[in-house]
This record gives sequence, C-alpha cells and structure tokens, in this order.
Amino acid sequence: MAKKSWSEIEIDYLKDNIGMMKITTIADKLNRSENAIVLKAKRLGIANTKNHQGYLNVSVLAKLIGKDRKVVSYWTKNCGLHTYRRITHSERAFCFIKPEEFWEWAFDNQEKLNFQKIEPNSIPPEPDWVREVRMTQEVKEKIYKNWTTKEMQKLIELKLLGLDEEKIAKKLNRSSTSIKRKLDRMV
Repeated sequence: MAKKSWSEIEIDYLKDNIGMMKITTIADKLNRSENAIVLKAKRLGIANTKNHQGYLNVSVLAKLIGKDRKVVSYWTKNCGLHTYRRITHSERAFCFIKPEEFWEWAFDNQEKLNFQKIEPNSIPPEPDWVREVRMTQEVKEKIYKNWTTKEMQKLIELKLLGLDEEKIAKKLNRSSTSIKRKLDRMV
C-alpha cells in the first residue's frame, strides 16, 4: 500500500489537536492509522504535549517552587490555580498549568509561596514583580527546637503561676502552639 502524503490542512489539524484529543480520535478524523499519527507527530517534534505546549505538570511545578505535589494539587482543586487536561498518549490524560497563568495566580496568592525558593527564571516568562517580592520576602522556615529539661521545668513553674500560653511562649521564646502541645503531652 502506497503511503499517502500529508496535506498542510492535515498537519495543521494534527498540530492543533495533539494533546487535546485522543490519538484514536485524530486518526479517525484524518482517516489515518494511529501509528501514522504518532509517527507524524514525532517527526514534527510535537509528540510530547508538555514540551510542545510549554505547560508544566503538577509534579514539575511543585519541584520548581519547592512545594509538595499534594500542595499544588490542592491549590488546583481548592484555591483557583487553573489546569488544562491534556491527553499525551492514546489514552492517558494529565493536568497541565500554563506558566503565565501560574504567575497570575501567584500574584494573588503570594502568602502561599516562598519566592526565595523559586530559582530565578526557572518558570519563564517570569514577571518583573517576582524579583522584587523575592528580595523583600522574609524567610519563615519552621525549625523544630527540642525541649530541654530546664525549659520543661520553667514551663511548669510559669503555668503554676497562672500565666496563659501566650505569655509563657514569650518568656520561653517559643510559639503558643508549641506551649499548648507540650502541656497537652505532659498531662
């Protein structure tokens, strides 16, 4: 059987729909085999939707911003971070995020991100405001501090004197949550 050459219209259709439709659907629309679609997409350099479209998947974005994948996934479901569902192979679909839309979301949700953990220009195009925020944002890392015997004795003394958790926290240079949790564990 002779190979049927590709028309410009077919190539444009393939470029427009790869990742948007299943390979089987594209093959049916173009009256070609699935193998022909996959091979032509590879020859055109559009076999990988993520690279072709310039989108980020949840895992890659999480790594780039220094967050757990589950956190980014939560943001997409509950905090307005928009994703696009794309089919990258014949049946498998993934959620992708446009970098521009991530930066728009990040501007409105700056409190959720530590911009100092995001490598400059790792998510292009990086807006100008990011550099400014990166320089001014304080690093607030949670560092666990072990309790010493002396601190625990002081905690008991202060509690027996009737001080509340906020005042004890200031005197021991700890958070009120830390004080509450320690008191709960000691009882």
